[in-house]
Amino acid sequence: MKKKKLKGIGGWLVLPTIGLVLGVLLYFLAFLIFVLLLMMEGPTPLAIFGTFIGILFTILSSYLLYIEFKERKEFPMYFIGYMWLSIVTLVIFSFLTETNPAEFVANFIVAIIWTVYFQKSVRVKNTFVK
Repeated sequence: MKKKKLKGIGGWLVLPTIGLVLGVLLYFLAFLIFVLLLMMEGPTPLAIFGTFIGILFTILSSYLLYIEFKERKEFPMYFIGYMWLSIVTLVIFSFLTETNPAEFVANFIVAIIWTVYFQKSVRVKNTFVK
């Protein structure tokens, strides 16, 4: 019996792909919400930062999807950076909204798991080679 080579966007790699698709939609929605907040309350630090992050992460998520489907070799490294940037963003938001940063421990653990996956996975190594 011939062993199937792990390659392509399949297996566990589908989950980050779904996350990026949802990210494009949700970050764009967040951008719109923060623009409304800017118009209603004026330029508060939260509204300015939220607007900037909403558009930044909409663009980043879209670009990551593009290079993922093109199977570019940069995708794993960029995706890892994207995850850790989102953790830093959550911590900054926690200070702006006076939320306890400890509430983001789950996000931190998920980022560690996906970082290890993207560094060790045979499927990732076989897929992103262009």
